[in-house]
Amino acid sequence: MEPIKAVSLVDQVVERVRTHIVENSLGAGDFLPSAQELGAIFGVSRGVVREALTQLEAVGIIDIANGRRPMVHRLEPNAMAQAFDHGLATRQVSFRNIGTFRRTIECEAAVLAAHERTDDHLARLDVAIAGLRDSLQDPKRFLATDFELHAVIAQASGNPLYAITTEALTMTIKGMIYDGLCSITSLAEWKQILKTHEGIVEAIRDRDPVKARKMMSRHFDEALNRAALY
Repeated sequence: MEPIKAVSLVDQVVERVRTHIVENSLGAGDFLPSAQELGAIFGVSRGVVREALTQLEAVGIIDIANGRRPMVHRLEPNAMAQAFDHGLATRQVSFRNIGTFRRTIECEAAVLAAHERTDDHLARLDVAIAGLRDSLQDPKRFLATDFELHAVIAQASGNPLYAITTEALTMTIKGMIYDGLCSITSLAEWKQILKTHEGIVEAIRDRDPVKARKMMSRHFDEALNRAALY
């Protein structure tokens, strides 16, 4: 049987701040009391509060800036991308793991987008397709536009977690995708990539989730065969 561990003041304040956020229904961008005010509320020193807030910032619960009260953190992809990067650097996951996970996420996002997309999403997808068409054989421009198209599809899913995860995965393997595009030697291959993207957008426009999944899956098959990205 393990001995009972004493909970430090810092850990208690961390938990109390998290509870305060929930009980007061604070959302992203809302301010918390100042460190001085929190110290008075919890009956601890400002030093303890500052250490607790530093821990909360490190795990993405709050944001801290000089001269400003702590703010509830907005969900964003950077922390997730850093976790993926760490996993790759320490060989806990492989590029293939990242790639197959991304495939699953983006296929499901396309299915949901076929159900949930709006006219605004379609307009942005049309702009992205035009951008892809204008940047054939230009890997840098094509890549930037391709990322925008996939971001819109994820946003059109209606689930913010798809958008955050898609962006984080993209940040992690951006270099490999770019290398894959640079390896393309024929205009015909560029046009095939464009055709597949057009098929994805067409399926989303037609609210056809079966075709959306099929075309997104084909897109990843082509990437695999082209450059062994995973």
